[in-house]
Amino acid sequence: MSPELCADLAAFQARLGEIVAGKFSPLRRFKSPCAGDCEAVQEKIVLWGDAENLRDVRNVVAIEGADAAAIAAKYEVTAIPAEAKLKLMAENRFVLFSPKLGDSVFFDGPMIQIRNAEKVENTEKEPTVSRIPEKCRISFSLPASSSDVFSIMHLRSVGGRLAWIADTPSTTDRRMHTVRAAADATGTYALLRIMSRADHRQPPIGKTAKSAASKR
Repeated sequence: MSPELCADLAAFQARLGEIVAGKFSPLRRFKSPCAGDCEAVQEKIVLWGDAENLRDVRNVVAIEGADAAAIAAKYEVTAIPAEAKLKLMAENRFVLFSPKLGDSVFFDGPMIQIRNAEKVENTEKEPTVSRIPEKCRISFSLPASSSDVFSIMHLRSVGGRLAWIADTPSTTDRRMHTVRAAADATGTYALLRIMSRADHRQPPIGKTAKSAASKR
């Protein structure tokens, strides 16, 4: 990480706006819905989605590798319940993004956790972040009728502290109402809406480091 990025993180605490915990929907594991000529692909992809039937899934994690059975045994993908989600947001208030996009963030969608089951020894402890050598893609449902900027962010250590950061660029498909990003490592991922202060309808619950210092 560059010194400039570390300095930005140390100096800037993103404003946290209205928290939208949302309805908790547990994730279920599915095989890729493929038959005929693409059956070989089906044996390489595992999906986790937030509905009982794959056709009703709105948020999905897909991992593709050499063998679907091995992927299913290796990884655990779970949705984080609302109470735990609020706790993570309250305890991790640093968000790193370009100031050109805005000055505030809203947690406005699902939050999921990807674990490497082979490296999890104690489920009560925070799992160690490890690289995902397989191809992993996250797709979150976009809030309705929104033209704001959205990003799928990873909670990880940046500059010596935990922060939400976009490891890879997010792609927004407004026609399909989805936000997609690749995931290169295990850990916690969330959908964040990035806004400017002028867009706030309610006062944010967090303050930038600069604004907090000005009141002292």
